[in-house]
Amino acid sequence: MIANFGAVLGNRITLGPDIRTDDGVLDACVFSPRTLPDAMRIMSQLLRGRFDTDPSMFYGRGRDIRVETTPPLPWQADGELMGTTPFHVVAEPLAVRLLVPRLRASS
Repeated sequence: MIANFGAVLGNRITLGPDIRTDDGVLDACVFSPRTLPDAMRIMSQLLRGRFDTDPSMFYGRGRDIRVETTPPLPWQADGELMGTTPFHVVAEPLAVRLLVPRLRASS
C-alpha cells in the first residue's frame, strides 16, 4: 500500500507509524503474511497502533516510489484496478487546487 493517510475506518485501524497527509512524502506499507497467525498478528498490531519490528511488516517513505513484484500482480488505486505491476508513484507538491465558493454577504 502506498499511502498519505495514516488511519482508516474512523481512525480504528492505523496503517503505519507517523503517516501524515501534509508532509510531502508517500508512505509504503508492505504487509506480507504467510500464515493465518501472521495475518492475525498484523491486524492486531494495526488495531493497537503498534509497529514493533515484525518480519511480515515493512515501512518505507519517499517522494518517488516504484513497486515491482514477481510475478506481476494487479494493483489498484482507491478501489479501481489500474493495471499490473510494476508501477511508479510520485508525490507532486501543490498538485491539487481546492476551489471554494465565496460566501455571499448577508442582506
